[in-house]
Amino acid sequence: KILGTVHPRWGVPRPAMWVNLAVSFLFLFDADGKVLRSAQGVAADAKLRARLADGELPLRVEPDSD
Repeated sequence: KILGTVHPRWGVPRPAMWVNLAVSFLFLFDADGKVLRSAQGVAADAKLRARLADGELPLRVEPDSD
């Protein structure tokens, strides 16, 4: 509930963004965190799609060819 608090002016969940930044830095300093970073992206995508289930999804992410 605290992480989902939306900023009144910009309309973004700033506490969640700060937590995401901290977690991203942890993954950045991990020696080989490809799996962890990929899992974070999938989790974020699933959450956004659940939140915007009835809305338009303007972003399409193509799979990586690596």
